[in-house]
Amino acid sequence: MERAIHHVMLNEKLKDCFELLDQIQKTYRNYNDEYIKILNNYPNVMDGFYEEFEVASLGVFKRFPDE
Repeated sequence: MERAIHHVMLNEKLKDCFELLDQIQKTYRNYNDEYIKILNNYPNVMDGFYEEFEVASLGVFKRFPDE
């Protein structure tokens, strides 16, 4: 090893590493929050999809819901 790393340089690198870890943690938490919202809303999305599909399918055969 030709030169020794100084404590100041080590502290700077450690600070950079912690900043990266903080960014990763924030990204993961945001991703997790969005994923949970999607999962919680999934039944509503699928209900809407099937309702639209049913109306479209009945429309092809000139049948319409009682409403």
